[in-house]
Amino acid sequence: MKKMLIPLVVLCAAISVPSVASAGWTNIPVAPPLSSFASARACKTGANGPYGPVWNINYQVFRNNAVITAIEARTYRYNTNPPAFVNRGFNNNWLNGTIAGTGGAVGSQLFDDRYFFYVHSGSTFSIFGPVLPGQIANC
Repeated sequence: MKKMLIPLVVLCAAISVPSVASAGWTNIPVAPPLSSFASARACKTGANGPYGPVWNINYQVFRNNAVITAIEARTYRYNTNPPAFVNRGFNNNWLNGTIAGTGGAVGSQLFDDRYFFYVHSGSTFSIFGPVLPGQIANC
């Protein structure tokens, strides 16, 4: 009985731990040199893809200076060495002059896919990542 009780206690403790991300948006830090010009956020939704379940990552960047030209999310698969590029979403359509329209990138729920967020400004950009899907809030 004692051997069965320990795994049951561990399982119950794991179920009661709240998830890292909750419903809403997750703030994505904008790294220097562009950190004073913009802020960003992302959220995810689950969907069925042609090869299994996927995460769709939606993101926005808020610019307080016109030097910010776009935001991009790239997906990399980390179950390979080195990590393999999967896809990217790119957005440079500005709504009201300050918010990039929501863009997206897709990553598999079956593999160790992670995301990098790029904020572009002319010839320079800032990169934040890797970000695990569990660190991004559900939309």
